[in-house]
Amino acid sequence: MRKILFRKATAVALALGLVITPALTGCDNPDSAAAGNAAGAEKVDSSKLGTVSILGDNVRQVDYADVAYRLRGADADQAHLIDVRSVVEYQMGHLKNALNLPLTKIKLASSSELKDIVPAQGELWIYCRSGGRAVEAARTINKAVPGRQIFIVLDDFAAAESHGLEIVQ
Repeated sequence: MRKILFRKATAVALALGLVITPALTGCDNPDSAAAGNAAGAEKVDSSKLGTVSILGDNVRQVDYADVAYRLRGADADQAHLIDVRSVVEYQMGHLKNALNLPLTKIKLASSSELKDIVPAQGELWIYCRSGGRAVEAARTINKAVPGRQIFIVLDDFAAAESHGLEIVQ
């Protein structure tokens, strides 16, 4: 099932002109990214997470293992989770501390409105159910607020809990 969903997310990403490659965690052991640093969190170098997107050097493609790793860092408060699913989907369950900005709202907002509703500082970690809406949202936000560090989660939302991320309603 996970392979099928990954293939769908990959097809969507390729249709939108993105390059899909395995995530780079900056660690020698790929499993260590998901494990994090339980005792005494250290600052995370986000530039080593994921792969660069063709949307720009400031936009990276990641998965939920990368999200979990980033949120365990000492400066986790600088990572803003943005759920671009519908309000109904968000209410059914979302990542703890995620801001709900439905893609429809993002697409209808002017550049100045987006600057007002998107967190002013820190990294933007954008997710949806499988990655397609997150890509569209990242593209729109990147045009309105160029240069912001944006991470697109190209992964199945159902995988979030398996990486230790808390889902709340």
